[in-house]
Formats: sequence, C-alpha cells, structure tokens
Amino acid sequence: MVFRLDPAGNLTVLHSFTGGTDGGLPGTGGLTGTPSGDIYGATPAGGASNDGGVLFRLDAARNFSVVHTFAQGANGISPSGGLLLWGGSVSGTTAAGGPNSGRGVIFKLQ
Repeated sequence: MVFRLDPAGNLTVLHSFTGGTDGGLPGTGGLTGTPSGDIYGATPAGGASNDGGVLFRLDAARNFSVVHTFAQGANGISPSGGLLLWGGSVSGTTAAGGPNSGRGVIFKLQ
C-alpha cells in the first residue's frame, strides 16, 4: 500500500494495491515527488500485460493513476530501485527486459 504518516503518528492509506492492473509489490523502489505535489512510484509486479509492473502517480489531491504499464519488450519489465525526478521527468530502471539480452533498461517518463 501507499500510506501517509502525519507528525502525530496517524496513518492514512492512500492506495491499497490489488496485484492486478494497478500493480503489485510496491515496496521495492520508494517514491519520488514533484514540486507540484504529485508522487510517483513503481511496482515490479502486476499491470495490464505480462505482470511486468507499473509506474503510478498520486496527484496532489491523492488520486491514483497508472501512467505506464511495463511489458516484455524494449521498454523493460519489473521496475526496480528508486525513481529520480530529473529535468522535470521521472526516470528509473527495470530489472529485466529491453533489447540487449533482457538485462533491463533505464527509462524516462516524458
């Protein structure tokens, strides 16, 4: 799940993953935020195709959306590691997939 913990120790669940099209196993990569208040994260499992994971966003109002589904092929599968906000775009890595022997890719969300 994605949650918020306030200074008083109160926990609020922002999204609980199903392992389906919204992704699954989100604890492997961490989150990154934008100056406008959006939060991005990735899951190495779930998604609409091939269980390859997703890149998700919680907007400033905390509305959840999948912004990219990873599928076997050139864009990689199983995003892993942290995400980086760089030059106004979110970048990261995948553990597998890609054109070079399936060893993963570095991606940038445009």
